[in-house]
Formats: sequence, C-alpha cells, structure tokens
Amino acid sequence: TFQLMAGGSWAKDAGQVYSGGAVIPGADPATFERVGQGIVARDRKDYYWGGTPLHVRDVKSFKVVRPDADSADISEVWGHDAHGYYVREEVTPIADGATFQVLGFQYAKDGKQVYFQRRPLAEADSTTFEFVGGEYAKDARRVYWHDFALEGADPKSFRVMAYHYAADAKQVYHLNEVIPGADAASFTVIGPSTKGFGYGKDSRR
Repeated sequence: TFQLMAGGSWAKDAGQVYSGGAVIPGADPATFERVGQGIVARDRKDYYWGGTPLHVRDVKSFKVVRPDADSADISEVWGHDAHGYYVREEVTPIADGATFQVLGFQYAKDGKQVYFQRRPLAEADSTTFEFVGGEYAKDARRVYWHDFALEGADPKSFRVMAYHYAADAKQVYHLNEVIPGADAASFTVIGPSTKGFGYGKDSRR
C-alpha cells in the first residue's frame, strides 16, 4: 500500500505516514493531506510542518495564512488557531485569539499585543499598530523597522518608498538608519542599480 504523496514531501502506507525517511508520530494515513503548495499538511486531528507534528490545540479554529510556506528560513506567520501562531514549527501564545490577525511582513497583532516573528513586541500599542509597507510598521507613538523603533521618527508623516527607503516630515531613512543631510520634502527613489539596491535623490544631491 506504500505510495508517494503529491509534492514529494511525504509518503504513506496503510498504517503510517513518512517524511524524510522517518515515520511521522501519530499521523493518520487515511486523512493525511497536503495543505496548499508548501510543506504544511494536516490530518483529522493535527497539522504538520514537514514531518513535525505541531500538536495544535484547536484544529477546528486553525487557519493557514501562508499555504505556500515551504522555506526552511521562513520567518512569517503561516498559521494560527485561537491559542497560538506558528513561525516554522515554533508556536507563540496569543493573548486574544478572537481578535488575532496577520498584518504583513513579519507582523501580527490582537486586541492586547503586537507580535514580530516569534515574540511579542512589548512596547507597541496594539490598538493603533499597523503595517505600512516594506519592512516598516507604526503605532501612534513610534515607527518600527522589524522590531527596532526608529529614533525620532514621526508616525503621522511617515511614508514608505521602494528599495528599503522611507521618510517622514524631517528625515529620510534607509532600512533602520537615517541618511544624514537628506531633504525629506524633496527625496524620491529613482530606480534600481545593477546590484538590485535603489538610488535616491533630493533637490540638492
């Protein structure tokens, strides 16, 4: 009864499911199936990251938000239930499962907390927190690049541009660094280099 399953990440027979030559503990071959186009699978009682059982607490409420998740280096939320969310096979507890939402890049939030990758972003205000594009987010008090608060950045006037550039009313940023002397009012991104990073200009430089 042995057969290779679609996608090539798993195999099964009448009694067991296999990944990478090893038995997946507890997996049910009768209901085991791939979810999407990545390395996520499920059966009637659990979800799996490749060959790792996730021991999901609430299968009925579980939602896959990245069905193409297939990278060993994935750092974004790909699934969650009412109790926790998953980055790769690691689960992070959710403070308020009823309001949990994935925002974009590596950010998520609920009514009580903001999350970045595998941990809460403790200083962020969940009621005003939003993903604004690229690798940036903001709340009413701060602007964030990844989990780093940009010193002095103004959330109200902050805008994201291409190739990791951003600006507010006073300063221009590349990633998490201020570009000294750049004029925020006239700064624009003018296109990519042959290396893949972007060029910018203002009215003076």
